[in-house]
Amino acid sequence: MGYILHCFSCFHRENQTGISSPVKQNCPECGSKLQIAGPLWMGPLWDRQFCISMKNEAKGRNLRLEAKILKLISQVLAEIEAPTTYYVVDRICDKFNLVVPSLSKVMAELSKAGHQAIATHFNNKAIRTYAQADDVREIIDKLTKTSGYERKKSI
Repeated sequence: MGYILHCFSCFHRENQTGISSPVKQNCPECGSKLQIAGPLWMGPLWDRQFCISMKNEAKGRNLRLEAKILKLISQVLAEIEAPTTYYVVDRICDKFNLVVPSLSKVMAELSKAGHQAIATHFNNKAIRTYAQADDVREIIDKLTKTSGYERKKSI
């Protein structure tokens, strides 16, 4: 059990284990007030063997949604070792006035930088990674600049 401490100003986030109330009130990165979610289960959400059994059971059953079912189970299998928290790329881009790059490019750049990067199964615009918020934002900014896009124009 534990808590997720989340800053909506700079997107810093961290986990705090234990059931006592979190001590930190302000973001260590930007000083803004941290939002607290919890208490939450912080351990693994899925069992690898069970997911593999589900995948094997679904194969060749001629299910109407077989492709979607197998894709979902495969995504969950990839997320088993992923961090608890995730970043929604669109939200980061909106906050910092950046053009939204493709999720696959962001994940590739995170991987190149030595960070695990896995797409979530529940949000097609989100990435689970242990990278810090600043690293994710810098990669998105770099992708925006190298792709020839300008920052979004203010209205």
